Amino acid sequence: MSSAPKVSVVIPVYNGAATIERAVRSALAQTLRDLEVVVVDDGSTDATPEVLARISDPRLRVVRQANAGRSRARNVAVREARAPYVAMLDADDLAYPDRLARQAALLDARPEIALCGTWADWIEPDGTKREWRQPVEPEDVRSAMLRSNCFIHSTVMVRKEAFEEAGGYDERLVFSEDYDLFLRLVARHAGANVPQVLGAYRAPSGAVYKLREQWNKTRVRWRAMSRYGYSWRNAPHLLTPLAAAFVPARLRLALQRRRVPGR
Repeated sequence: MSSAPKVSVVIPVYNGAATIERAVRSALAQTLRDLEVVVVDDGSTDATPEVLARISDPRLRVVRQANAGRSRARNVAVREARAPYVAMLDADDLAYPDRLARQAALLDARPEIALCGTWADWIEPDGTKREWRQPVEPEDVRSAMLRSNCFIHSTVMVRKEAFEEAGGYDERLVFSEDYDLFLRLVARHAGANVPQVLGAYRAPSGAVYKLREQWNKTRVRWRAMSRYGYSWRNAPHLLTPLAAAFVPARLRLALQRRRVPGR
């Protein structure tokens, strides 16, 4: 691997022995073969190191560090990435085979776009699968970013140069650090989504987790208006995340599908 690959897939993991192998193998099985996978093991105390050690592929690199949180692990992974395009993937999610090829083709064809996501399958804790859509074109993404996070983290591909310019993930944030990063990127660059289901996102469980996540979305939106240049006309959207915490996922996804028709 002397020359830089086209895409670096970055995966942070902490005690992910049950799921990390599937995530890594989904990245290695892409139709786009010119890639590397960078896994940052954030101080796992379970069998994660042993699971990673049995994956034999020269395109896989594993970096180990003392536990410092997922934002720090993601930033370390991106610093280690050698490709101009960086694809995010979480340790309990999956990339479908054509994901990287379709995203790289979009970024190649449209240099004004700095980050792109895709649609995904939302997997409930009981295994139920629902389609999760997001706005597609840059103008739709930009106008909707203060209403909702328009990117599914585990489907995002970003130009490394734009990531570094934006400052990466804020390591002080425990929740919504991805939303905060995407708001900064979209404030400066165009963002888009490939209108195809190209990944699987495993939904977190627990009411307390969901409430904390939604509260932090409110904090991040306040930041976006006070620091990143978003209009204060979006202030009414500060309250919507807390309401969303009590709306069932199946209803939220159904409403999203109505706003974003299939293609």
